[in-house]
Amino acid sequence: MTAVPRLVHSSGYNNPVPTTDAIIDGREGIVLVTRKRPPYGLALPGGFAEGGLTLEENVRKEAKEETGLTFVAKGKKHFGIFDDPLRDPRGHMISITYAGRGYGELIAGDDAKSARVYSIEEIRHLINNGSIDGLSLQFDHAAILAAYLEGREQFLGQKPFGRAGVVGRFRPLHNGSAAMLEAMCEQADEVVIGIGSSNKYDFRNPFTAEETIEMLGLHLSKQFSNYSFLCIPDFGHIPQFRDGSKWAGEVAKAFGKLDAFVTGNEYVANLLEGHYAVIAGQDIIPKEKWAMMCGTMVRTAMAQGTDLRHMMPSSVADYLESKKLVERFRREFGLETLAAMAGQDIYRRD
Repeated sequence: MTAVPRLVHSSGYNNPVPTTDAIIDGREGIVLVTRKRPPYGLALPGGFAEGGLTLEENVRKEAKEETGLTFVAKGKKHFGIFDDPLRDPRGHMISITYAGRGYGELIAGDDAKSARVYSIEEIRHLINNGSIDGLSLQFDHAAILAAYLEGREQFLGQKPFGRAGVVGRFRPLHNGSAAMLEAMCEQADEVVIGIGSSNKYDFRNPFTAEETIEMLGLHLSKQFSNYSFLCIPDFGHIPQFRDGSKWAGEVAKAFGKLDAFVTGNEYVANLLEGHYAVIAGQDIIPKEKWAMMCGTMVRTAMAQGTDLRHMMPSSVADYLESKKLVERFRREFGLETLAAMAGQDIYRRD
């Protein structure tokens, strides 16, 4: 049997060492990792608390490193604290454990040899001193999971997010963006919708922020009331702010604390991942509601005079027609939009 190394607090005294662990749960089961280092076996994703990080930031970091998933604990609250001095053979470790959902593609990394979702039947088997493929649960993770399963149904009955945010130009709102906003309103207690490039009026932003808010409200208000709007300006036209740092800082200031930030834009995700748990829109939209569409496609159809009703919610199409906004767009930006189609990256930008 491989010896388990003893660890002590960096102070040199017999102080307990704080760690964070993640119960990443979905209706199909719970994620466990196979450890690369002793003690070998199965465990919850987690690791030692690092200086400079909050515990919630730490558990998100460890979960990402070991599973590839973006971990979101609703309300950033821990599930429990487990402090039995004998819970870890390496020394006195205190686990601050969080329960939440994971988003993205499950890929093992860092200290994890492998990672997969274990069914609740498999989890109960492991809790009862069982093993799977010769591997059993390490530390006190059987006790942690047993405590969690007692209230799991209540957990799954809650919305995954407390407060979630998103930024988009939504000019106009199309079926793809509508599906994302609907999913957010269904899965969050509160949704904050940022209207991007609110200070611009051009061929890529052919409606004012006020008009955009009005068309979004017409669609969402039919089912939801748990959303609000912010106007987010674009600073890209200012040379010293073209790296996006100014924009990211203003977004973080405007939105404040969020459980998650949703975006389908890789550039936005990279700018905001230091501020929020960033998840992709397609990870929260049911697959049967996926719509491969972007604003450029809709604006091009508008410029060409194509029927739009199959591309957007009917309430938005009615709004554009009643306000004669499509006519205004074609008059002011139609030719410019069609000319821009010659650019190789015209769709990539959206």
